[in-house]
Amino acid sequence: MKRISVLFFLIFYLLGHTQTVAEKYYHFKGKIADKFPIEMGIYLSDNKVEGYYYYKKIKRVIKLKGKYNPNGTLKLTEYIDYLPNAYFIGKVYKNTFVGKWITTDKTKKYPFKLYRTKRLKIKRYKNTLRYTYAKHYRPQRHIPYGLDIKINFKVPIKYQKVVLKMFDDTNLKFDEYFEKKIDDAIYDYLYFYDDNPIMEPKDYSTVSYLEDWSLNKIYENKNFLINKYSSDYYGGGPHGTEHFKYQVIDKKSSQVFPFEKIINPKFKKKIHELELKKLYEMGIYNDLDNLDFEPSKNVYFDNENLYLFYNVYEIIAYAYGPVTIKFKFDEIKNYLTPEFKKKMNID
Repeated sequence: MKRISVLFFLIFYLLGHTQTVAEKYYHFKGKIADKFPIEMGIYLSDNKVEGYYYYKKIKRVIKLKGKYNPNGTLKLTEYIDYLPNAYFIGKVYKNTFVGKWITTDKTKKYPFKLYRTKRLKIKRYKNTLRYTYAKHYRPQRHIPYGLDIKINFKVPIKYQKVVLKMFDDTNLKFDEYFEKKIDDAIYDYLYFYDDNPIMEPKDYSTVSYLEDWSLNKIYENKNFLINKYSSDYYGGGPHGTEHFKYQVIDKKSSQVFPFEKIINPKFKKKIHELELKKLYEMGIYNDLDNLDFEPSKNVYFDNENLYLFYNVYEIIAYAYGPVTIKFKFDEIKNYLTPEFKKKMNID
């Protein structure tokens, strides 16, 4: 009786603890029926799969959804106009995805073989990895506008995981995350082209796309490392949009050192009052969208100053550009946390 009870316990335990696949992203290139070139990007999380693919000749984005089995088998359903159209049924083995493409009515069945590709170039310089990528895409040769994607990241090897948290709450590896970003940009662009297949030449200049991402170290001492992430996007219209984000890393813990550990939260209101005074001195106080904004948590510092940074549109019109409010440590030392003052040797 005891053996039977143990057996039932093990069965229920295993049913409730099925093996799941870690978060992953794959970019594949290959052919269906050995004559139709395609590109595919799929995102795996908790054994669920979502993604897209397109035929290189047609360049129409086709959505994919499906499930992944830990033994490597993968079944994807493709959707055209929100309806199931066909299946990719196969197996992922090392860096290949091999199987059959089958229409939902089973009237067409073709073999496919896809190879995983990595487009980011990665070079090591001592303790730093540099990730680079540059590509110009056009949906068809006769279309004079296109999509430009550029990536230029310098990342300390020791802090790769924490740096990735600048962009998203993800468990993807650094290179996989940006492979996904590349595909997302391409697919968004192709969706736009698919929705606007016929355009007058005068409209071409309004639909050029640009995605430009870079990351660089801007400050380092024995306790802190600060990175600056820059994102430049243009998708038509009168102007593009730049976005900047700063990340302060505590080198001892290899974790983010947040705003709340720099400025004592109970003095947040006082900091805001000082910000408004600075903005008045800068001559832009009367043009602010709202006086009751929260102090920015997008901060960085050097040996003598703390900077609170606001991207375009956050507190004022685009025409003013990004806004940086500078405080000397002496001005605000009473509002800084003891931990931060100790690490920065502020008396």
